[in-house]
Formats: sequence, structure tokens, C-alpha cells
Amino acid sequence: MVEETDGQWDPEDVQFNCSTDYVDKHVILIMKTSQSNGYFDILAKNKISTETYYTNENNECTYQENSELKYNVLKYTDGEYK
Repeated sequence: MVEETDGQWDPEDVQFNCSTDYVDKHVILIMKTSQSNGYFDILAKNKISTETYYTNENNECTYQENSELKYNVLKYTDGEYK
């Protein structure tokens, strides 16, 4: 599994503006039985999750979560997986 997290949290900013975004990316690589140019294809299962923080109508800091799942098949072509 490959994982990447990106975001910025400024405690002073949150106290006054409550605005920031976090993004988590998780990629699982799965070897397939199919081949391209003599190399096994790779299924990349990508899950991208985001949290967006904001101030609601009651002046409270809250957040909204979203996630999406994408699949890509990487095939070996011209000396690299694409």
C-alpha cells in the first residue's frame, strides 16, 4: 500500500476562521494475471478522502468528509508502466 496525506492545520487560523482541507490518498497495487509486453499488468485501487473544515451558521467549527474510489490498470509499455 502507498499512502500520502496532505493538509495544513494552523491552530490560530482555526480559532478565528476554521478553514483548512485534508487529503488522504491510499493506493493498493494488485498484480493481475494478464500481461502486456511480457510483464504482468497492475491494478491500482485508489481511495481519495478529503475533509474540509469550515465555520457553520452557529459559528462552530465543523467539517465535511468526502471519498471516492478509482481503479486504473497499469500496463507495461515502452519500458515503463503507464
